Amino acid sequence: MTLAIHKTVPRADPTRTGKLRQSYRGQFRRRWRRVKGLVNTTFIENDAAELADPEKHRPLHIHASPAETFTFGNVEQLSDEFAVWFRQVVAEEVGGVSPRAATQDPLYTWQKPLVQGAVIKGMDSALNALRRAGVQNLATSAHELIRHPHFARTVRELSIQHYDRLKTVQDATVSQAARKTRDTLVQGYAEHQTPRQMARNLAGAINDRVDKVGLRRSLTIVRTEITRAHAEASLTTYEAAGVQKVTNFAEFSTASDERVCPICLGWEGVAVTIKEARGTIPLHPMCRCIWLPSFDEHQDFLPKGTLDKILMRLDLVL
Repeated sequence: MTLAIHKTVPRADPTRTGKLRQSYRGQFRRRWRRVKGLVNTTFIENDAAELADPEKHRPLHIHASPAETFTFGNVEQLSDEFAVWFRQVVAEEVGGVSPRAATQDPLYTWQKPLVQGAVIKGMDSALNALRRAGVQNLATSAHELIRHPHFARTVRELSIQHYDRLKTVQDATVSQAARKTRDTLVQGYAEHQTPRQMARNLAGAINDRVDKVGLRRSLTIVRTEITRAHAEASLTTYEAAGVQKVTNFAEFSTASDERVCPICLGWEGVAVTIKEARGTIPLHPMCRCIWLPSFDEHQDFLPKGTLDKILMRLDLVL
């Protein structure tokens, strides 16, 4: 039964989440670009490191605004002051959580609608696979099921996991940028660079970490976390419909040929229980595999996959 379903699913991006990923990537690029702009304003325009005028002392502004100056006595203190400011900038601009907010709930960040969109895609994928497998009268839609409390909990749990993974990227970016700040200043003073040159080198070194750590890892998270949400939502939908086992369906490894990803190929066609499948996909960063139902030829389908019956199963088994 699984092989018949496979024939109707595209190898190139079986998750069919291309538009969602494109929207997500665009958001990250814009947000990290703003971080870079704030760094340039802080060090080049405002001379917050006091490279040109060590006597100026204006108040430090934070919360995703350019810093006017940092209070410090040596390079180590400046690096620490910068890290405090930069962490708050990244948290607000990229994480979408304001340091001034009373609570930092991932459900209220800009990422939640995108996580929910991936969940709906995963539910749709499972429902369509069930229809192709011969389940009759499956009038249920993902937009109907998403209202059920269990799927709301799924969105919340996935949003929290996603926020935590993105937080590790933010922390790594801040840590490496602070280290670059210290190293660039030490080198600048040792080489007797001009204040303007040091400021430009400083901003450039920080923004290099923004691009190579913050943005690059964020873009990897986009595909990986969308695939994770898609897979978990599909499994929950299968479980609610009475499916006992699923099998992996792998994507092409490149867009130019029909070679299947070698990492995922080992899983394809292997039937596992819903419980065994949980947390398995994505199998690697940038993975786009999906779960399909695997039926024994003697297994009975859910007689009527109506909304009421599926919701009843959700209440009973989840």
